Amino acid sequence: MYTTIIGYPNRLTGDEIPLLSQIISVADCWHAMTSKRPYKKKLSEEEAIEDLIKNRGTQFSPKIIDIFIGKKLYLMDKYFKGNKIEFRYS
Repeated sequence: MYTTIIGYPNRLTGDEIPLLSQIISVADCWHAMTSKRPYKKKLSEEEAIEDLIKNRGTQFSPKIIDIFIGKKLYLMDKYFKGNKIEFRYS
């Protein structure tokens, strides 16, 4: 049974964790792994994918990982890193 967030409220695990939380967990980890930080170098796409696969079913939802990798959604990160996104409020 996977737990995307240690200490998730109400001790939820697996599919009890809201779908959006499962998705955000994978996206946040991908961004952290593939971004340079003052305390670590960034991982290559291949290294980050290996890490996601290694933690599939324990830290991450197998369904979310399969979709993220199978549909190559990680490629969207390249688009957003290179483009400024503006939010406008009416």
